[in-house]
Amino acid sequence: HITHYMHPYKGKFHPKMVRALLNYAYPEDEGLVMDNFAGSGTLLVEATLMGLDSIGIEINPLSALMSNVKCYSLELDPRKLKQTIEDFLKKLVAIIPVFEAHLKGSMTLKAPEYDFSIIGIRRKNIPKKVQELFKDKTVMDKIILAQQIIEKIEDSKLRNFLLLSLSATIS
Repeated sequence: HITHYMHPYKGKFHPKMVRALLNYAYPEDEGLVMDNFAGSGTLLVEATLMGLDSIGIEINPLSALMSNVKCYSLELDPRKLKQTIEDFLKKLVAIIPVFEAHLKGSMTLKAPEYDFSIIGIRRKNIPKKVQELFKDKTVMDKIILAQQIIEKIEDSKLRNFLLLSLSATIS
C-alpha cells in the first residue's frame, strides 16, 4: 500500500474507501473496473491488489504517469529497482561537478554523454512563475540534468518510476 503515497496529490481517494467500494460494486463473475478520471490511480492500484482487471483514463500527463507507476511498481523486481536507483545516483553525483565547472566556463572537464545545451532549451519551456520559485537557478538546471540522466534508462517502468520520484522530490 506504500504506492498510494509515492507522490502528493490533493484530490486523492482514500484507499480503504476505494477498496470497500470495489468489494461492494465488483460483480462476482468476470468484469472490468474502469476509472474514467483516474487521477493518482488509487482505484487502479486497489483493483490490481485485489486481482481485478482495471483500466483508467486520465488527461493530465503527471496524473497518468502517477497512475501507471503506482500500478506497475507492484511488478518491479526490488533488486533491479535498487540497482537502477544506485546507478542513477552515481551518475548524478559524477556529473554535477562537471556541470558546475561547465557553468564557470571550464573546458577541461567533459561529459560527452550529456548535452548541457538541452538545459537551456528546457528551461525556456518552464513558466516564469515556476522559475521564480527557485532562488538558486542552478537547482532547476540540476533537476533538468537529473531528468536527462533518467531519460537514458531503457526499461520504461524503471525510467517512469524515477521520473515520478524526481517529481515527488520537487513537490
